[in-house]
Parts: sequence; C-alpha cells; structure tokens
Amino acid sequence: MILLAADGKQNKEIADTLDVQASTVGRWRQRFAARGLAGIEKDASRGGRKPTKQRHWAQRIVETTLHKTPPNATHRSVRTLAKHLGIHRAAFHSIRHLIDTITDHTEHHNDNPKTFVWTARADDILEKVAHAWDTLNVTSGQNTTL
Repeated sequence: MILLAADGKQNKEIADTLDVQASTVGRWRQRFAARGLAGIEKDASRGGRKPTKQRHWAQRIVETTLHKTPPNATHRSVRTLAKHLGIHRAAFHSIRHLIDTITDHTEHHNDNPKTFVWTARADDILEKVAHAWDTLNVTSGQNTTL
C-alpha cells in the first residue's frame, strides 16, 4: 500500500488494486506517516472474537446439528439450535444454509488462498519507502528522518 502511495496513487485506486477497503489503505498510510516502518510492520490488533472461538463456534454448530438429537424431537430447527447454543436465532435461515455456508467458506479459502509475491528488489522497495516517508513528513509538516 505504502509503495503504491509513494507512486502517487490515491487510496481508492490502491484499494481497488489490492482488493481492500479504501479506509484500510488510509489507516495504513496514517500508521506509516505517524510511526514509519514500525507502524506497518504488522497489522494492529483489533477487538472482537478471536478466530479460535469462531472455529469452535462453527465446530459446535456442526457437531450439534449432525450428531445430537434434541429431547422429544427428531431434529432441531434453526431457532432451537440457536437457543441451545446461545447464538442469535436469525444468524441463518435454515440448518442446511448454515452447513452450506460453513462448507463453502472453508472450501473457498482452502482452494483459493491469497499469496503475496514480491515483484520488486529490496533496494527499490526501501528507496520507495524512504521517498514515501519524506513525502508524508513534508505534507504533515513534520521534520524527521526514517
């Protein structure tokens, strides 16, 4: 993102190129402007549910749906499943929809992983980073060096 910004591209154009939101590009540019390389070495932590809990939640839904029969019934409705597991009843409109969503999500991400491929030399990248740093410092009125 920062290298594309150093080439003079706008947030929207960078976002379209990298298939991310323009707000994400803006956030990373601000981090770089404020902290230099340290600001973009890794993505900032966020609140919210941890991925391990999401996997556990999906696993519990599938296990409950496929392997546990409710008392006095042959199967669970989406509402009784939601009540049993403590999730919102409108999360999915049917059990089949839930299972299909989990299966499709897993298959898509397993079949289509996004890998990053470096296409520039390290010296060229560092030169652009330094240029971006200088440009952002001049724009923001700061007088610091990288």
